[in-house]
Amino acid sequence: MAGSEDVRTAPAKPAPATASDELTERQLAKAVLARTIRPRAADVRRLAEAVLAKAGSKKKRKPKKATGKKAKSAKPDRKLAKIPGQKPKGADA
Repeated sequence: MAGSEDVRTAPAKPAPATASDELTERQLAKAVLARTIRPRAADVRRLAEAVLAKAGSKKKRKPKKATGKKAKSAKPDRKLAKIPGQKPKGADA
């Protein structure tokens, strides 16, 4: 093994900064939609977190709808469609 050299691995380097790391969330979203850049998993995660953070801050809880007789009385009762060839319930006798 006369020609073999001692190959040493370099210490782990941090991942190089990509163009998408330097963009804001809005710019990144526009670039992804325009297909100028191909999103990586970290980019998608960053966009999702931004959307959820924005939606969580704006969203207000709606008051619950009233339940019971009063709420149901506002809707008219609808009859089900008749199925041809079947006897009505009260016609057993």
